[in-house]
Amino acid sequence: KKNVNIKHVVQAVVTLCKPLVTGKSLEINNNIPDGLPPVEVDEDRLYQIFYNLIGNAIKFTQSGRIDVSATVRERFLEVTVEDTGIGIPEDKTDVIFNDFEQISSSVSYVYSGIGLGLSITKKLIELHGGTITVKSEQGKGSRFVFTLPVGKIKAGR
Repeated sequence: KKNVNIKHVVQAVVTLCKPLVTGKSLEINNNIPDGLPPVEVDEDRLYQIFYNLIGNAIKFTQSGRIDVSATVRERFLEVTVEDTGIGIPEDKTDVIFNDFEQISSSVSYVYSGIGLGLSITKKLIELHGGTITVKSEQGKGSRFVFTLPVGKIKAGR
């Protein structure tokens, strides 16, 4: 683990994900403010967390926006990845973090995947001492909120 500037990681992941947006009327916004303290994480795993969450948001959002934001909550950064996509049925929000869980077979047929991304993401966040939750409304989008521990010194630019 080391201190990592979360805004820089998000910007790199957004850049990596640009080809996934091709053909969609979709904007991705890195709304993480300058000057936030760093998080103390395994940097490679942080890239994986954001790639999974932003990649899913792109996959399930045909048009609209994806917003990534963060704020300090005591000794943690609280990070939000919010989209205007298809959303998750209320009866599935408790199980989407399970291994091999998908919303439905018809959704998995259209969007592909085996249902491990969110399970892995949750485990990685928990291994760093954080938590992840989701709030979603079918047809209106999803909001994933997770926490990661703040590092010991202020991040450089």
